[in-house]
Amino acid sequence: MKWELSDENLLVVTGVGNALFAAHAMAAPKHFHNTYMSEAQTFNPTAWRWFAMPIACNASQNFVLAASDTNKKALKNSLKAAGVGWLAAAGFTAYNVQEGIQRKEIGLANAAGMALLGGLCLYRGCQDEEK
Repeated sequence: MKWELSDENLLVVTGVGNALFAAHAMAAPKHFHNTYMSEAQTFNPTAWRWFAMPIACNASQNFVLAASDTNKKALKNSLKAAGVGWLAAAGFTAYNVQEGIQRKEIGLANAAGMALLGGLCLYRGCQDEEK
């Protein structure tokens, strides 16, 4: 069975990305904080878990949409929304790195990955269906 980057599979990929961020922040908030944030930033485990809840909800929505027998317009709109979200996260991460809020060594790699995923989502979301 050949795997292809369909709209449904891309929603799964973005859901996995969200789920991994959420799981890390919920299960190990101190490790999450130390991985992404500069030493000058204050650690608050409750804030990190609170941050993770809507990300986990977003992941579950992506999984449900990808597995549902839904119309193509809903899939395309979901991909557009995910693309904008990932691109905004990439820009915010890059800004945080520039300001010394997030660690440079992982922040720039994160921003690049987020931008790539956001661009793919927008591309697929805006792409016309093949005839």
